Amino acid sequence: MKYFIIAGEASGDLHASNLVSEISNIDSSAKLNGMGGPKMSAAGVNLVVDYSDYSFMGFVEVIANLGKIKKLFTKIKSEISSFNPDRVILVDYGGFNLKIAKFCKEKGIETHFYILPKVWAWNEKRVSKIKKYVDVGYCIFPFEEDYFRRHGVKAHYVGNPVVEQIQGYLNDNSHKAQQEYVALLPGSRNQEITRILPTLLAFAKSRSDVSFKIAAHDPELFQPYTFPDNVELTTGDTYTTVYQAKAAIVTSGTANLETALLNTPQVVCYKANPVSFFLGKLLVKIKFISPVNLILDKLVIRELIQGTFNVVHLEEEVNKLLNETSSEVIKESYKTLWSVLGQQSAAKQAAIKITKI
Repeated sequence: MKYFIIAGEASGDLHASNLVSEISNIDSSAKLNGMGGPKMSAAGVNLVVDYSDYSFMGFVEVIANLGKIKKLFTKIKSEISSFNPDRVILVDYGGFNLKIAKFCKEKGIETHFYILPKVWAWNEKRVSKIKKYVDVGYCIFPFEEDYFRRHGVKAHYVGNPVVEQIQGYLNDNSHKAQQEYVALLPGSRNQEITRILPTLLAFAKSRSDVSFKIAAHDPELFQPYTFPDNVELTTGDTYTTVYQAKAAIVTSGTANLETALLNTPQVVCYKANPVSFFLGKLLVKIKFISPVNLILDKLVIRELIQGTFNVVHLEEEVNKLLNETSSEVIKESYKTLWSVLGQQSAAKQAAIKITKI
């Protein structure tokens, strides 16, 4: 069969590449076109669009690039029409992909959505669009399946792809050679780093008695910054940097879940464009920003958001994390997290359903 697959940023590229590999294992004659990044390309997708030119975060940033995004819609629709796939597979990237889902529905193309949009968190009106335009959806949080089915969406919990990634790492690194440093994860996008890193560096400078290691996805994004002597920039192996750390300060998102599954005590931080944050507060209706807290439905990990993300609060929370008694309480909750998520391969389970005729 022919598949057109769309991912819009780095994590989507990774998850889509794993899904593509599983699809190819099942369907040896699969032809795959799509929008994505280097991992999808390496997995065998013929990229008609590279997502790297279209990665925007926040309300303000999206509005500023509306013209570019409109041209992208036109390009993707044209590519889908000319390729005429049997399945269109949308991976995360909800705002963009739901518009593509509508187009596919109008064209009569079967549409599958891997990692359904988090409409339970904000903009719930989009759930009606998912019901209307998406044939089958795949959830990565256990509580999502019931939510979507209650709203009439054909949805399946297939597991969480992060679990499989971490399990693979742990199988090869079973001994945790813990070191006396705090890992810093300021995000992977330039917008995140610009807002998060200065506060992390200010905190590190105030704690000359502690060693810090920054886990950098792209070292070039860190070139404008000067690091205190107790801060080391590491690249290429984020998991090991986190796994061996005594504690971590992590920007909210997938890294938060990864850090938990790697059994490292953490505090979560988040800081957005002030306008984007104000608008977000009007729309977001969840109790927590941390995926770990959301999945366990309780405050396991302290969240420092916007104004509370400062040196004073970091000092308080990191001192707790470096305390053995406090960190053990967090680690006990991490055990529950593993149990709730399960250990099935999300990509494999989704691929089985997507390729089924």
